[in-house]
Amino acid sequence: IQALARDLRAALNSPVVSFVESEVARMLPDDLVVTQFDYSQPGGRPQVDGLTLQRKEAISPDVVSFEFDRQLLESESYDMVSLVSTATDEDLRRAGTDYYSSITDHYLQLPGDLPDRVRELATRLTRTAETPLDKARAIEAYLRGPSFVYSQDIAAPPGGVDGVDHFLFESRTGYSDYFASSMAVMLRTVGVPARMAAGYAPGRFDAKSGLNAVLDSDSHGWVQVYFPDFGWI
Repeated sequence: IQALARDLRAALNSPVVSFVESEVARMLPDDLVVTQFDYSQPGGRPQVDGLTLQRKEAISPDVVSFEFDRQLLESESYDMVSLVSTATDEDLRRAGTDYYSSITDHYLQLPGDLPDRVRELATRLTRTAETPLDKARAIEAYLRGPSFVYSQDIAAPPGGVDGVDHFLFESRTGYSDYFASSMAVMLRTVGVPARMAAGYAPGRFDAKSGLNAVLDSDSHGWVQVYFPDFGWI
């Protein structure tokens, strides 16, 4: 989208307004359509100020979060039902990379000032990986390696630095959020849609009550990777 916007600005620098809509339609990728043009008339001369684009294909359903409709009291019980994928590694290797545009629009985004060495590290780690799953496994193995230390007793990154870059190359020490955000960012740099999820691990099961006790210490952050036909894994 950013590249398209640059091309449109260059091509439509000072066009005759009556030709703008047909010129934009000619330049659009096949899966985009214009839903609105915004015009103004500074000094009495009409000009295009902006436009709104929409994907032609339907947006794939995407569960982003679960939220309770009220605050739960301490020791209050609740039930949740979740679905766990039974896809095997071979299933995921065969899933391919035919992603919905709604997935790539959101889950390949990266900050424009991401340090180059983050991209270079991810590229080096996944150089021999043939599928998105293999790329994820390679980055996961690196972050589980001896170069990194898990700890909750750490200082925040210094101001003005990229948090992922600081964790990967300077501190190499952090808790789940640091590992998960670093893996998600590195996967995005090599074209694999990924996101970080935050919530709670299942807690500890109590045989007497038949319940799991979920404590504040069970809070956790983890990585989800998108695979066509299988969703978020």
